[in-house]
Amino acid sequence: MIYINDSTSKFVTYDEAVKMAIKAGIKPKRAYLYLAGLGVKGAQARINNPDTLDYYAAQKIAVMDSTVIKSIKVCTKCKGLSIII
Repeated sequence: MIYINDSTSKFVTYDEAVKMAIKAGIKPKRAYLYLAGLGVKGAQARINNPDTLDYYAAQKIAVMDSTVIKSIKVCTKCKGLSIII
């Protein structure tokens, strides 16, 4: 479980990463394998709630080498994924 104390930053959920892989032209059944080949995996994370001293419910976010992925974009020329950590 990853605990994130910065609630203002944007993080990519694992479902969003799969949708971006499908948008890049990968077949839906192979999107998980494509992301695994890039080193992207899903991890449970809890993000700090700034209003209370507790965390939001756990959600699955995209990580690469235990580093949270902040953005994924589809390259317009090669249709590959650009991952920003």
